[in-house]
Amino acid sequence: MTEALLPMTSPAAYNNKSVLLETLPQMPQAMVAVAKALAFCKNNRTVCRILNFNPHILTLKKDLKLAKMENMGTTASIQEYHEMTELPTDCFNSCSVAAQLSRPLLNNDK
Repeated sequence: MTEALLPMTSPAAYNNKSVLLETLPQMPQAMVAVAKALAFCKNNRTVCRILNFNPHILTLKKDLKLAKMENMGTTASIQEYHEMTELPTDCFNSCSVAAQLSRPLLNNDK
């Protein structure tokens, strides 16, 4: 897998504004994964992050449309992603109870 930051051109209407970059719905068979990200457009330029998850090299043609831009006025809410380093302790309790319930019950009373 390889990751790249690609320069993108943006319409003049988005200059000096924040936009949301998303994958195009009509992208041909998802040849690359496009990161959904917030970006800032300046001088009709911005940056798009892509991931080549294929085991072979891909050549992207010039002016290939990979992502669409959405104005931030259309976004209802955004939450910051916090990576968890540990699982919550209540997960261990519920997981162990589920594992105990899935075991067959043996009746040793005869």
